[in-house]
Amino acid sequence: MAEEVDPTLHQLMSDNFGPPDGEDSDRVARGLAKVDELRAAELPARWIHQSGGDGGESAAAHGTTHACFRCAKVGARAVCARCNVAAYCGTECQRADWGKQGAWGGHKAACARYRLLGAAQQLPAPARRERFDELLASVRLRVCPFALSQHAARGRGLLLLQSDCSLAQFALPAPRDCWGRVAQRSLVAQYLVLDELDEMIECDPCRDQLLQARPAIRNAVESHDVESEVVVVARLRCGFVAAVVTALVPEYRVCARLAEEYAGLEMVQLDLDDL
Repeated sequence: MAEEVDPTLHQLMSDNFGPPDGEDSDRVARGLAKVDELRAAELPARWIHQSGGDGGESAAAHGTTHACFRCAKVGARAVCARCNVAAYCGTECQRADWGKQGAWGGHKAACARYRLLGAAQQLPAPARRERFDELLASVRLRVCPFALSQHAARGRGLLLLQSDCSLAQFALPAPRDCWGRVAQRSLVAQYLVLDELDEMIECDPCRDQLLQARPAIRNAVESHDVESEVVVVARLRCGFVAAVVTALVPEYRVCARLAEEYAGLEMVQLDLDDL
């Protein structure tokens, strides 16, 4: 049976490496490497606005009981001395979770990020822009072609990213929160023209923040280079609001072909831990 290849990966392979070149081809591997390269590329966003939200959530909402980071048993009491976050049933579970054999690559690689978030799972203010840039980098191979598809059909506008997750949840190094519970992280992407943005702002819980940002957002939508940039507005559950102009990824020629996959779609839901 022929191997199923993600449409984004297929188009990237075709445009970067040409047609398939035999059964023993390493073309898929090269395509995957290109995807990783584009995701990892440092393309910092040009920030228009940032406001609201501490990026976290109240520990009271989760109670005081922790689940073991290794076996998920509730009531874990032994805590990692480095991050003071990861809890375990005991020494055996903690040792098993430390190295690469642990869940999601092991706690050793994730410890520093959990330490940054702390036991209350809150993201310090100086780290918020960098973490949002990371979030944007993780989804741009999907949302940029979607935005370009919508632009072709509807004209100039912006990409609206919304989520019931907090910025701190997106900053987690694995889909497991600071209480040891599995975190389900997703975003919904929509495309709005300026009139739709105005309508959305009027009934949005973050109305005051968005009204403050609206003049700069409007200017960015009207002036950005649609062949190399995308205007992105994000609103997360914690009250975090961001507006940025980010690079179009992949480059316009490839992105225009990928955009055909999104023709007719009004929104795109992205499950972050499946990308």
